[in-house]
Amino acid sequence: MAVKVAVLHGPGASAPLRDIILACEDDYDPVFLVPREAGNRFTHLVSRMARTVEVAGSGWLEAYRQSGAVCATTFDDRLIPALEEISDAIGLRGLTVGRNCWDKLVQRELLNSAGVSTVRVRAVSSLAEFDNARMQIGMAGILKPRRSSMGRGIRIVHAEEDSSQAWHEVSGEPADNEPCYIYEQLMDGVSPDGWLAPFVSVDTLSVGSERLHFGLFDKLPLLRDFVETGDIGPSGLSSQMKVQVLSVVERALSALGVVDRVTHTEVRLTSTGPQVLEVNGRLGGYVQGLCRALTGTNPVRMALAVAAGHAPRVPALPDASGRGRYVAAVQIPLDTSDPAVATKAIRALRACTGVQAVETPDPVHESLRYAGAWLEAATRHQLIGAVVQAVDEVCRDPAIRGVLDTGWLAALHRPSHSPATPPEAG
Repeated sequence: MAVKVAVLHGPGASAPLRDIILACEDDYDPVFLVPREAGNRFTHLVSRMARTVEVAGSGWLEAYRQSGAVCATTFDDRLIPALEEISDAIGLRGLTVGRNCWDKLVQRELLNSAGVSTVRVRAVSSLAEFDNARMQIGMAGILKPRRSSMGRGIRIVHAEEDSSQAWHEVSGEPADNEPCYIYEQLMDGVSPDGWLAPFVSVDTLSVGSERLHFGLFDKLPLLRDFVETGDIGPSGLSSQMKVQVLSVVERALSALGVVDRVTHTEVRLTSTGPQVLEVNGRLGGYVQGLCRALTGTNPVRMALAVAAGHAPRVPALPDASGRGRYVAAVQIPLDTSDPAVATKAIRALRACTGVQAVETPDPVHESLRYAGAWLEAATRHQLIGAVVQAVDEVCRDPAIRGVLDTGWLAALHRPSHSPATPPEAG
């Protein structure tokens, strides 16, 4: 008999609706708990594919009880506090010992207290507090919301910059008296090969306190600040560096008290060794497709299984040495306001050497509204994914560069440019 699992789901979840439903197969019976603020269209589309309970305000616990589910999970950062509330009240698996540890301020303080991190941090709720934090921590640093995902609202502040400009770009009116932002020390970064971004991500299944890593990915060059453009696997890190990265991730998960859940940890590669950027209490975006291409595993199903108390099989991390499968997921903002132009652009992308698939947006997946700081017409852009595969690293990297150099995409990777509509893309 299928296990009934409540999936707290909203626009922008790291796993699209279709992937969650397919991962359930005959073993799990999903009930989607959807926040009312997601909108009628979103709720209607979800309800056409699975049983759905609309949640008003803070009524998550009541909605869970109404669903009849016996376990719960989420792939949406914004709904993790609601999942923790349900887990605490009902006694479900996956409740972290470090309560509220997905708040970036609380998380950094826990990591520092455990000796996993030495990054200085301050809570800020006003321009005056931000100015004061810069004086204490350093004029160069990172300003970001205490809760965010997918690079939303993260701003690198350079030493020569005026505080007011950075503050007004990032800040909004706090919902209450609690500081909504943090300013933290800017770590130096060392690219693993001179071209890739100076950080990697690690996806981990924690069964109890046992750590099973199923994803380790290099990152394509950032668009700006921390706006990511893609992931590459298997990671090309040296064996020694991999051990160091996985060790710091395991220490971080233990410091936060993470049990029985899937996590996505971003690790900065610095001149003094790997440092944890942040730990997210859900599966990383695009990890599902990368893992399935590399090892045939289904991370979404892992998350469902561990929530239900099952222990799924986790294969060893793939090795980058020798020949085998080499995969990259390249994330691309595409102007979809003109279907004819968008279709031409997608055709040109599919024609690139090494491109095995081009994924257009899930009809209930969030568009790139969050990227307004660097997209001139943010509401007209959606995220598409080009999956590049090759038999070895020698073939893969030119294929990735070929995708990035295709027409309008080349502008994404030049400073001070916003993506433009592709002129004649094929």
